[in-house]
Amino acid sequence: MIAIPVKKADKSSEMDDRFARCPFFCLFNPETGKIDFEENTAAMAPEGVGPRVAEFLATKGVKQVFSREVGPKASRILDKLGIRVEMVNGHYTLQDILNMLNQ
Repeated sequence: MIAIPVKKADKSSEMDDRFARCPFFCLFNPETGKIDFEENTAAMAPEGVGPRVAEFLATKGVKQVFSREVGPKASRILDKLGIRVEMVNGHYTLQDILNMLNQ
């Protein structure tokens, strides 16, 4: 399972610049091509958002994250959980990322 932070729960959405504070995550299963969207309920918490989001993604079976930026606390937890982080440079839509993954 791959997680991608997005601004809207829609394939046409842009990637969100923020990892832990994005409003939604796209969860993409590369084996089946299935796409789900999960609301990021931790986004507005005053603190500890990165670790909460990392733990949440792990419960969803995420093994890889594509993001423009990941904070140090979230990065440590993702690493500890065995979730690989792929940094993305530039502004892409979710569809752009999915097209790259399907090549």
